[in-house]
Amino acid sequence: MANTISKIDTQTLSVVESYPAPGGPDCMDMLSDGKTILVSSRWARKLSVIDTEKKQVVRQVPVGRSPHGVWTLDHVPRR
Repeated sequence: MANTISKIDTQTLSVVESYPAPGGPDCMDMLSDGKTILVSSRWARKLSVIDTEKKQVVRQVPVGRSPHGVWTLDHVPRR
C-alpha cells in the first residue's frame, strides 16, 4: 500500500500528480479553494488535510475508529 492519492488526467488516464495520504486513505473531498483535500486516514483513525500545492499533509485530526466518509459544504462544485 503506497499511502498516496493520485490525480489522474481523464483524457490520457495517466497519473499527473501524487500526494501523501498516510494511514490508509479511504474517502475524500476537495475544498472549494481547489488545493485542499480532506481524506479519512482509516488505519490512523484521523482526518488528514492535504495541501496539493505543497504536496504534504498540513494537519491531522483524531476522529476515532475506522473513519469513513468525508463531506463538506465548502467543496469544489460537483459536475
